[in-house]
Amino acid sequence: MFLGGGILLIMLGVIVILQTLKDNKFIEPKKYRGKEGLLRINLKWFTEDDLDLHVCDPCGNVIYYDNKRAECGMNNSIGCLDLDANHTNLRKDPQENIHWELNAPEGEYRIYVDFFKRNSKQKKVKFVISIISQNDEIIEIGRTIEEGNKIEVAKFEYKDYKIKSYKEI
Repeated sequence: MFLGGGILLIMLGVIVILQTLKDNKFIEPKKYRGKEGLLRINLKWFTEDDLDLHVCDPCGNVIYYDNKRAECGMNNSIGCLDLDANHTNLRKDPQENIHWELNAPEGEYRIYVDFFKRNSKQKKVKFVISIISQNDEIIEIGRTIEEGNKIEVAKFEYKDYKIKSYKEI
């Protein structure tokens, strides 16, 4: 067992953390919406509420709904929010996704989730953040956020096309 009620699996050097999220069922790691890339960060939850994914890249740019694209570094690294959910068309299985198709910049990334707007009766919402690198490293972090809050979820170091280290906040 992993702290927070999940399971930690280590297979062939790949770390996968599966957290229980809905009806005590595990999230299936391969069911991500949005674009893939050298690096991607995905947010999933299961209410009609509007949660927002924010990622601060190594250059200090924050990618989110109001700043959907950001360049970082000299090698044409562009991070993009390509999926923004539950701002208008409400879904009960929403996801948000930020990806770097080419040349994801090396350095520290910080991940935040903002409970932007409540559209359901829930005052607390469970969610999963997935950090996925090009070599199929997957780190999944399950948390809960309360209405009106913005929380830092994790930070990680990305270098040589790999997630070198990460820390849940």
